[in-house]
Amino acid sequence: IECIHRMRVATRRMRTALTLFSDCFPKQDYKKIQKDVRKITRALGEARDLDVQLEVIEAALEEFADPVYQPGIKRLKLRLTQRRAEVQQHVDAAMDKMLADQLIERLEAWAVPLLEQSKSVYLYTPALYQLAFRGIQVRIDELLSHVPYITDPQNVQELHAMRIAAKHLRYTVEIFAPLFPQYQKNWLKVLKDIQDALGYMHDCDVWAEFIPAFIEDEKQLTRDYFGNLRGFRSLLPGIEVFRQNRESERQRRYLEFFG
Repeated sequence: IECIHRMRVATRRMRTALTLFSDCFPKQDYKKIQKDVRKITRALGEARDLDVQLEVIEAALEEFADPVYQPGIKRLKLRLTQRRAEVQQHVDAAMDKMLADQLIERLEAWAVPLLEQSKSVYLYTPALYQLAFRGIQVRIDELLSHVPYITDPQNVQELHAMRIAAKHLRYTVEIFAPLFPQYQKNWLKVLKDIQDALGYMHDCDVWAEFIPAFIEDEKQLTRDYFGNLRGFRSLLPGIEVFRQNRESERQRRYLEFFG
C-alpha cells in the first residue's frame, strides 16, 4: 500500500517537472513520455483512493464493534476489496505499457548527457529564476482563484479543485526549492497543511457520493438473488452509522480548515 502511494506521488512530481521543462524535450518524445506517465498516475490514483477507503473501513469496524453495525460495514469492505482487485489490473496494464515503451530508459538517455554537462555549467542562471517565478506565479494564481468559494462548505467541486491547485503549487515549489533555501520549508509546510485539510474533506465527500449508490446497488443485488429485501435490512444500521460518521468528520474538518 505504501509503495503504491509513494509511486503515485512520484509520478505526479514527474508530471509537474515534465510540464515545467517541456521545452527541454524533443517534441515527439515529450508527448509520448507525458502520455505514459499520465496513464500510470491515473491507475495508481484509482488504487490509492481505494486503499485509503479500505483503511477508513478497517478503522470503522473497530470503532463500531456493536454486532448490529458489523454486517453493513463488512459489506462495504467486501465491495471495496472486490473493486480494488479489479483496479489492480489497471495498475498492471499501465506498468506493462511503461516497460514496453521503455519510459525509464528514454528519460535516462535524455538526462544522462545533461547531468554530465551540468558538472561544468553554472546552473543558477537568470533564465532558471524566471522559469521558477513564472511557474510558481501561475500556480499561486490558480490556488487563489478558489478562495471565494471556501466560505461555503457545500462548494464540494470548488474545494476539490482548490486541493488540486494546492498540490500543483506544492510540487512546483519543491522542484525549484534549491533556488529559495531560506523560504522553502515554511512554504512547503503551509501548502502541505492546505492540501491535507482539503484532502480529508474530499475523502468524506467521496463517501457522501458513494454510499447512496452503494445502497441502491446492494438492494438490487439482494432482490435479484433472494427475490426480496429481507437480507438487505440487516445492512442498513451499519451503513447509516458509518454515513453519519463521515458527515460529522467532514464538518469537523471543514471547521478546522476554515477556522
